[in-house]
Parts: sequence; C-alpha cells; structure tokens
Amino acid sequence: MIARGDIRWFRFNAPDKRRPVLVLGRPDILPSLSQVPVLPISTSARGLSWEVALTEADGVLSAAQQATVTANSNFLLGQVEAAFTATTGWFGTDTTRFGTSSRQQVLFDQADSGGASNGGYGSSINLDVQSNNNANTAGPIVSMWMTEWSEILMSLTSTWHSGDSSGEGLSQYSAGTLFHAGHNDYYGGGSSRTGSTAARLGQRTTRPLLRPPTQRAPIGSIRRRARAIRSAAMAIW
Repeated sequence: MIARGDIRWFRFNAPDKRRPVLVLGRPDILPSLSQVPVLPISTSARGLSWEVALTEADGVLSAAQQATVTANSNFLLGQVEAAFTATTGWFGTDTTRFGTSSRQQVLFDQADSGGASNGGYGSSINLDVQSNNNANTAGPIVSMWMTEWSEILMSLTSTWHSGDSSGEGLSQYSAGTLFHAGHNDYYGGGSSRTGSTAARLGQRTTRPLLRPPTQRAPIGSIRRRARAIRSAAMAIW
C-alpha cells in the first residue's frame, strides 16, 4: 500500500519522463484517493521556487557513492547468470523454484557499511554497495551477494542451515570459491592475498563445493570441512 514518505517511480507525460517521486498527502486519506500528490525527485536544479535541495545529511548519496553503486551494479549483472548455474549445481537446487514469477530480488538499500542480509527463499537480498569498490575485483558486491545467495539456496535444503556455524562457514566458503579475489578484497587483503589464503585453506579456487547429486559426499564430512574452513578463515581474518 502506498504511504506518505514513499519514494516511487512515476511516468510523467511527454516531454517529461519516468522519474522517482516523493509521496505526499495525509496518511488517513491516501488510501481513498484516486490521485496521489507527489513531488518529483531530480538531480538537476532548475531554480524553481518549490525546489528543496537535499544533501548527504538527508541520506542522499554523494557523487562518488553514486558512481560506486553504478559500478557495483554493472559488475554484479555480469556475474549472476554464471553464478546461478554453478551454485544451484553445488546445492542440487530445483531451478524451477526461480523464474519469471519467482525472481530473486536484490536491493541496494543498506546504509553505508551496513553489510547484507536475507530472510531465506522468497525474501530479498539486501546489500550495501556504496563504498569500497575495487575496479578489478568489485570485492564487496560479489562477496556479500554470494554469501547471501548461498544462504538462500541453503534454505531450500533440509541439511544446511545458514544460522548455525556450518552454514555460516559454507556461505563464506562459497564466496571464496567462486569469487576468490573479490572475497579477499572484501576482507582487506586485495588480490595479493589470493594465493596465500587459498593455500592456507587447502583449497583450489576451481574446486566444486559440493559434488554432483550422483557423487554426493557424506553430509557429515562436508559439515566438518565447512567448520574447519570457517575456523581457518577466522584465524586469517
């Protein structure tokens, strides 16, 4: 339901275009209105008498943060299809659970340095992508998205649980396996840590996390491996 203070997309009549707008009006009468009062939001100041300038203090992203969000968005868009194929294979996921009627939503709505979250299958992945972008690895976006995405896939299994230590270790392992340089960059090591971290964790970046369903490893051994890797990772980071 639309509410006062919401920011929504609205397509104005030509020659104007689709713009974000701020919803106004009294909360008690908004549900009964056929037309809702709004104010357009623009990055261009035109000197109009009713314009209100917003700054970073109002929660508006700086130019540098906007550029980083754009770079992170573009980088992630180039990774998700291949990552979907790889990770659903690892977890033996029924891919029909995702499609045009059940898309996985990713929202860039967390405060700067706010991290990431998800609520399991059917929920959105919420990310902070405003800062710390590395042009070579885009570390924060790929690492945070991968850990949250792997937890979404865990929620579709009966053996993995993102809330316990093995599930947390598995989400970090997934990010480190598929996006090794980016994962290291997120934790402050940069690409120079890639080789040494992989060696200390005793893994190769191309090794699959879970065997195909016909060669599935015993769950107990996978859990032990995840716990060991999580302990090693904590010691490193």
